Amino acid sequence: MEHEHREALRRIYQAEELWRKDGHEPIVFHLMRDGGETIIDHPCWDRSWGVISAQTVDDLGDAGLLRVEPVVPGTTNRSFALTAQGRLEAAAIAEQAVAPAAIGGRAPAPTEVLEWLKAVSDAAPECLERPELLFERAIKDGLIDETGREALANRLFGLEEDGYVRGEFISVQQANGQQRLAMGRNLQLTMKAYPAREPGPAPAVNVAIYGSVVNSQVALGDITTYNTLVEVLDRAYEEIGTLADVDEDTKEEARCLIDRLRGRSVQAVAGVATGAAGVLVAQILARLVGLG
Repeated sequence: MEHEHREALRRIYQAEELWRKDGHEPIVFHLMRDGGETIIDHPCWDRSWGVISAQTVDDLGDAGLLRVEPVVPGTTNRSFALTAQGRLEAAAIAEQAVAPAAIGGRAPAPTEVLEWLKAVSDAAPECLERPELLFERAIKDGLIDETGREALANRLFGLEEDGYVRGEFISVQQANGQQRLAMGRNLQLTMKAYPAREPGPAPAVNVAIYGSVVNSQVALGDITTYNTLVEVLDRAYEEIGTLADVDEDTKEEARCLIDRLRGRSVQAVAGVATGAAGVLVAQILARLVGLG
């Protein structure tokens, strides 16, 4: 069962248990639109859990874990409830999720794990290339103890779901979080993991380039490695297309800005780029030349 299906089943079970402990009989869950927002309608559903997709509901229904009421064609609305089999599977998943803490394992806070990942990406990038190395590194750094491996894996997959990290992970039936992470490759931090230090509107970002844009030489990082600026701009242009956490309008504006910077007719540019696209281009260029 895929991680998103396991997590959905666990949350449904958790909400139902909270409702049952208040002395109520189980009731149906509704996936629906409410004022332009998609929600799960149930008295004990915590909105911080997010929303289960219609496809996940259908998949769990096909597996016999949910009873899904007849669907209105062409809509994503769903009404569903746990089956007896689904309740048993969900209870087992919920028990597994809390097991690390029960035996002494600690689940670090997501923000704590994210800051740790940033440090590891600089000090030991091989741990992100081969995520199975993260467990020993976390123990060495004091982030977790020996019993906290599964808790750490669950936090990392939570950060993946929230868009802070991405990686190459395969779905293996009945594999736990630790096993899935150990089989993964190339964990990366996304742009979302590096928010602005202070809240508020993005400041103006000066992108000033003097001389021939196409033939200029720029110092990369240690001031001993040089490359043509146009090659750096080409790399930045390609990287924009790989960003999963940036909206398409901002990407397009950023590409247009780079096109202006690398245009053949430009001989001297001393301009200011502002807004989300300017911030994005400035961050990417700063990182590519080793300044950020």
